[in-house]
Amino acid sequence: MYKKTPKLLIIIFVLLSLPISLATAQMVSPKYKSIGWTRMTIKALTFEAKQVQLQHISGGSKNDVFAVGFDEKSNIGVILHYNGIPENTWLEVKLPEQSKKLYAVWGDSTNGVFAVGEGGTILFGYKDKWVSMPVQEPITNLKSIWGISADVFAVGDGGVILHYNKIKSETWRGMVSGIGSNLNSIWGSDTNNIYAVGDGGIVLRYSGKIWETKLEKKEYGNLRGVWGSGNNIFAVGDNGNILHSKDGGNNWTHAAQKVTENNLNGIWGISADNIYAVGNNGTVLHYNGKEWSEMLPKATANEGKNPNLYAVWVSQNPHVFIGGEAGFSSYYAEYGIEGYVFDMCTGGIIQGATVKVWENNQWVDKPRNTTNTQGYYGDIPLSSDTVTLQFSHADYKTEVS
Repeated sequence: MYKKTPKLLIIIFVLLSLPISLATAQMVSPKYKSIGWTRMTIKALTFEAKQVQLQHISGGSKNDVFAVGFDEKSNIGVILHYNGIPENTWLEVKLPEQSKKLYAVWGDSTNGVFAVGEGGTILFGYKDKWVSMPVQEPITNLKSIWGISADVFAVGDGGVILHYNKIKSETWRGMVSGIGSNLNSIWGSDTNNIYAVGDGGIVLRYSGKIWETKLEKKEYGNLRGVWGSGNNIFAVGDNGNILHSKDGGNNWTHAAQKVTENNLNGIWGISADNIYAVGNNGTVLHYNGKEWSEMLPKATANEGKNPNLYAVWVSQNPHVFIGGEAGFSSYYAEYGIEGYVFDMCTGGIIQGATVKVWENNQWVDKPRNTTNTQGYYGDIPLSSDTVTLQFSHADYKTEVS
């Protein structure tokens, strides 16, 4: 049972892997609590946190995350940054001048950050200095942005697609999309495999030369998010629709299992069997490679409503950040898990347990007899910044990073 709390912005992240410390090397089966969803707060001077609507989240690591949106009262664009200090707190990014509504963000503190939004707004930030970027032609709203290396792409209303090369270009240039529908999301694996989705169930793919329409089914409604891993590409949208391509976007099928009727607004993951989607009415879904499921009980708002969630981004650790509507209560949940582990203090192995390390997007078996008193397993340090370990015994399994 969740108690009603003051209205706060929903910005929460899930820590899927936490360090565990045990005092003995004996075979044990401890029960422990893993922290699930933790409420984050906003520290700002120019707006009230409860009035902000987050539209998109992206970053470079779990301690370098950016979020954009707008103040619902003034319609002024907002940029937030999370660097881990203070813990669980977003910090306002001060802009040199007021911005229009912002809908998407991409980049990191090391290489620079792009934010796009209403009326063709494009901002670039590097080392706390933010500037407005010129666009070659007048455009309307830009809804999404994604990039790799020096190339950055943005999409928006009316089928607009823009390209910017940080080395060759001084301005953003338009690309031929071949459509007039609004485009809501863009993602790619490299410059020869980029996907954009939009209204009317449309999916476009860029091969490095031209944009091609790969799907257009109006019965799927508006598609609002796209993400992929290898040849597995996923798109989400209206009425809980989830589309999946297993061949790099050439052919698409509708998910046989429909988990929700709520609109899905965003999707992100770290592999084809670890994906998260968020949507209206507090919806959070998880995909394990076989099926989609609701991840948590829904939030309870002060007015008996659940918040619409628009943004989700996952770091490689993994930490999952989500965000959405202002004016609703944020929520916190815990889940219990039972499993066999080993003693990191003495390096003793719990007999019968198996250990795998997440390397190169797959679980790799590791020898059981190479730990030491510093908490190492083989030649890999047990650190949340470097490795995720999976311990299992019989039917019990957990992950520790």
